[in-house]
Amino acid sequence: MESRRDFLGRAGAIGTIGAAAAVAPFLTLPAGAEETVGVALFGDYGVDSPGQDAVARMVDRWQPDAVFTLGDNVYSADDVDPYEVLPRKALRFYQRFVDAGTFFPALGNHDWGDPGTPLLSSDGNGGTRGAWHDLMTLPGNGRYYDVRIGPLHVFVLDDYYLEPDGNKAGSKQAEWLRTTAAASNAVWKIVTHHYPPYASPLGGKASIRWPFEQWGIDASFAGHWHHYERIEKDILYFVNGLGGAPFGFSGNPIPGSKKRVADKNGAIRLTASASRMTIEFVDTSGRVRDTVSRFVGSTPAPSAPAQPAQPEPPMPEPAPTGSLVDEPYRSMTGRDATLVRLYLAAFDRAPDSSGFSYWRSLRIHLIDIASYFAASAEFRNRYGTLTNGAFVERVYLNVLGRGPDAKGARYWTGLLEDGIDRADVLIGFSESLEFKRRTGILG
Repeated sequence: MESRRDFLGRAGAIGTIGAAAAVAPFLTLPAGAEETVGVALFGDYGVDSPGQDAVARMVDRWQPDAVFTLGDNVYSADDVDPYEVLPRKALRFYQRFVDAGTFFPALGNHDWGDPGTPLLSSDGNGGTRGAWHDLMTLPGNGRYYDVRIGPLHVFVLDDYYLEPDGNKAGSKQAEWLRTTAAASNAVWKIVTHHYPPYASPLGGKASIRWPFEQWGIDASFAGHWHHYERIEKDILYFVNGLGGAPFGFSGNPIPGSKKRVADKNGAIRLTASASRMTIEFVDTSGRVRDTVSRFVGSTPAPSAPAQPAQPEPPMPEPAPTGSLVDEPYRSMTGRDATLVRLYLAAFDRAPDSSGFSYWRSLRIHLIDIASYFAASAEFRNRYGTLTNGAFVERVYLNVLGRGPDAKGARYWTGLLEDGIDRADVLIGFSESLEFKRRTGILG
């Protein structure tokens, strides 16, 4: 498919937003071309890995009209140079699309510095500044914006809680989406962002469950979880965090989950015409692992049956509640020490040998392990189904040995209500200096 890179319009300057202030970039069709467009979508890729390189090479062979990322464009340590790490870990892999103006990234939690070095920060005037803006020319305010490509209209969202214009259904950003989507005459309308509204590990992010169907959106594409998943509810929901990061544990399927892949990196290939939109997940071997189509004026194409659940990790060996760690755990350092503290924070017990060996062997981020712990059968069996307030109280008890004071309870519960993951809270407490001193695991 010939690539179409000429813009009829460019959105407004960074720091401004709104349908009246900006015209969506519109990629024009070559003379005589059939109006069928193709785009690539993937997330969680900025690790400078062989898997990331394989995805980039595959996407380049597709020659898509545009590339859309689903967040976590860069995984970095604290206090690195964002102007060095963004090109090295992300942009160079898709440089020809960046140069052509057809590279459209969404922001993820890692891009906001959670954890790592932020690629952007507040400019003090309601907008943002930094490497994210200086190294790329993006539409609108660069954080959320829209792109029209023939029959396809893509709305890129920023669903992180630090977004200056809000990340909930009643926010300025959401109102922009509602009005801009309503004004569009595109046949197909999709949203790209980072946190999945629905996903099998923990059920998804409730704060981004906006009324997409009511607003005319046909599909949502997100990342964050390091697997691929297709979920069918009011609209199609896709998760693809396999852009290059290590594979994550995908858990058991939630209602509506039709297909999951967690064993190979890959990208989503979307093609759209005036009558049909087809979405495929292709792994780096070139194998099409999932396909679904939607047609104008007809019922949806039949879906593939749900994939069987992934194997569970070893069941933990029983350990008394409130047990303190002994050697060799107490003298561990680095990632191993963090994993031990995470066991204590989540389960109020020392690690069992089989479980510790299992999680230690996986090449996945500790935040993903924390997410699994917080949604695991052991966690539910120990504590039941917890509200956000009860979850905060439980973490206080496990980590600090006391319940939260009123101010602390309001603060942490408020963060959870605003969209912070429980895994982030769990990691934050387990890595606190007070907990390190209390456990004696200082490494």
